Amino acid sequence: RLKRKNKKRRRLKREEDRLKREEDRLKREEEEKKKRKKRRRRRGRRLKRKRLRYLWLTIYTTEDKPSNKLD
Repeated sequence: RLKRKNKKRRRLKREEDRLKREEDRLKREEEEKKKRKKRRRRRGRRLKRKRLRYLWLTIYTTEDKPSNKLD
């Protein structure tokens, strides 16, 4: 009878551990997803800033050239 009880207890413990591992894994994946999203957003902002700076530079450097004026 004792052996059987131990077996049951062990099986229950194994099941609980498995469930806990599963939950932890899911939580970790969610956090990773959030981090990836944040990282992507940050990268986009940086790129946008670079593009804008380049645009402004081209506008301002070509503005004072007389060949650019159409009138």
